[in-house]
Amino acid sequence: MIYTKIKIEIINNYLTHTYIKIKKLNNLSMFSYQSSSIDWCEQNYVYSNYIVEFWNTITNIFVIILGLSGLYLSSTYGAYNLYNDRPAYRYKVYYTLLTFIGFGSFIFHGTLSQFGQILDEGSILAMIFFATLCESLLHAMASSTLVCGVIFCWYYNLVYTPYLLFLMGTITFYLIQKKWKVVTQNSNKPLAKEFYFLSVLTFFCAFCCWIIDQTCVFSFQFHALWHILSGLSIYTILLVECYALSKNSVIKYYGIIPYIYHPNVKKQLFQNKIKLD
Repeated sequence: MIYTKIKIEIINNYLTHTYIKIKKLNNLSMFSYQSSSIDWCEQNYVYSNYIVEFWNTITNIFVIILGLSGLYLSSTYGAYNLYNDRPAYRYKVYYTLLTFIGFGSFIFHGTLSQFGQILDEGSILAMIFFATLCESLLHAMASSTLVCGVIFCWYYNLVYTPYLLFLMGTITFYLIQKKWKVVTQNSNKPLAKEFYFLSVLTFFCAFCCWIIDQTCVFSFQFHALWHILSGLSIYTILLVECYALSKNSVIKYYGIIPYIYHPNVKKQLFQNKIKLD
């Protein structure tokens, strides 16, 4: 009975948003406020006349901080030396994309513009493409083609949102399963599995928040919580993968933020300094 009620709420919410989208997009440019195809459950302009969805906007600052922290810490201290002491440049790309996701989502929820929506969803697609590309070029091409196709159909009301959700969930499950293989096959390090399960649990909680927010039944800002938890999950799962693959690396903390430290980094920095001198 509860499931049926929630399902009905999701359908009603989707139909309402579809009607609003068609009505708005006929008259607004892509840069106009509230020109996006989505208007989330948070009430608009409650705390500011310039920010459409306040909590959904400011929580992305946390995601941006995580991305920049990961980019700085991995570049400075330790996302170097995977396998044969070679630089792990892909983690710099990962954290850069995480920063872009936070920035795009900040613009999107702050304005609810079509341009912001493109930034938000485009950066997410870029992250999915790069993550699958690191596993297999064929998988990256297949997943990106499917996701782009479904998003196109969803945007023009040709497919119902849960199909897109199912597809994104399938790709995410695939990536989580691949990360688990990395952790179990390449590392016997302490805390590696614990950090992995923490990241998966965090993502599951984030996903539940996203689902609940679709109903618009509760006044609590579940979508804002989705931003925080999903950002933490991505940061942690990248951390644990790098930790599992890195030789002689350890997990240290910069304040409360964990990062990977490799003892060869000091040697690398010293050599770079000599070259500059």
